[in-house]
Amino acid sequence: MTTLAPASSVTVENNSTFSALNDTASVSTINEGLTLEEINDAIAKTHIGGAVFVGILMIIGFVGNFHVLLIYTFKTKPSNHRIFILCLGVLDMVTCSIGMPFILVDLRYPLMFYAAAVCKILRFVNYFMCTSSALILLVIAADRYRMICVPLGKQMSQTVAKISCGIAMSIGFAISWPAPVLYGYSEEHTGIGNITGVRCWTEERFKKTKYQAYFNFLLMFIVFGTFAILCVLYALIGAKIFKHKTFKSTVSDSKSVPLSTTGSSKDSSGTKESSIASTENAEEKIEMDSSNTFNSSQKGSSYKLKFTSYDLPWKSTGKIFKIGAKKKEYSIASDNNSGQKEKKKLSKEDTRTRRITFIMFMITLVFFCSFMPHLSLKIVVFMKSNFLKTVSPAGLYLYNTFVWSFFVNNMANPIIYGFCDKIFVRELRSFYGKLPCFSK
Repeated sequence: MTTLAPASSVTVENNSTFSALNDTASVSTINEGLTLEEINDAIAKTHIGGAVFVGILMIIGFVGNFHVLLIYTFKTKPSNHRIFILCLGVLDMVTCSIGMPFILVDLRYPLMFYAAAVCKILRFVNYFMCTSSALILLVIAADRYRMICVPLGKQMSQTVAKISCGIAMSIGFAISWPAPVLYGYSEEHTGIGNITGVRCWTEERFKKTKYQAYFNFLLMFIVFGTFAILCVLYALIGAKIFKHKTFKSTVSDSKSVPLSTTGSSKDSSGTKESSIASTENAEEKIEMDSSNTFNSSQKGSSYKLKFTSYDLPWKSTGKIFKIGAKKKEYSIASDNNSGQKEKKKLSKEDTRTRRITFIMFMITLVFFCSFMPHLSLKIVVFMKSNFLKTVSPAGLYLYNTFVWSFFVNNMANPIIYGFCDKIFVRELRSFYGKLPCFSK
């Protein structure tokens, strides 16, 4: 899958793996009479931890993403976040059904992988899925940023969301195309007699070039660049939500004041008094329609004020609603029942927006957290060339296990939906409740 270490660490890692075999109990009897199959099996044993780890992730990810695709395709309403979830679900499903099985075969036959064409295709698939997922996360963050931080601006439509996901995958394709060129038939000397194995790794003609290093550098640049942009976007989103939540709490605790167009003037004694106490006496009248737009008319002129719950928080005060708009305050007489319904509707939309944003943030967080162990181990191997030569057998097993940590993100999304998306949980329970074995 995605190995982000520079190419110069590849040979070191492989040679270290072979050197470490002499210290493992499973191959303590290595001698010149061993065959390639026996050496292959000995090396495969050091990958047991990784194979079990990837196998568990593959099964959980396949089952989970199957349910995600089923429920979000047939049981949810069209929306931007539905498009994003389905795109990520398809990429994760392909990884769990094609990419991970390939890794299991590679771990089982580290020195006997002769299918060069299969190697090229599957290396490309894994790189493409990973890169495309990262770029789609950028599209998701941009959509969430517009929804939360620029609610009055033009929002991303479903058509634009689909096109953006298509562009992200096209860029992922363009970035991943070197993989089938660089990877393929690679001879690997075991260091035991004259026995030479075959790996799915850098092709012979590119081993003495820097193309692999350039490719891995590009991948690292994309990973860290994407991470930086996402950090900035979600920091702005979090700040906006926190500010709105703080303001809303302040308004809730404050004393209710009837809505009125306010102003002040001095009478003959020099004291100040309110110029207008209600909309009936106001020169300016404002009416609210069902689309959250205020139609205002004053002395023959008219204009509209459009707001959302984020930019113009408001509070019911009996039959009056108070809102703030630039330098003036307007009073809007409203029926108490209709006002309460409108308030509940906006509150519900506000909660739903926050919930979706939280889900998308968790997906992004898990994506990058799953890469941290992989990147850390690769950086350690690159910085300390003899790391795998000096590590204990137990350390080698752990390395060969957690170096595949990035596969966690391919199975984690359904779990996130299960904890955070009430609609997904409800439809999942409804689906299994209709089955004979669960309905009894």
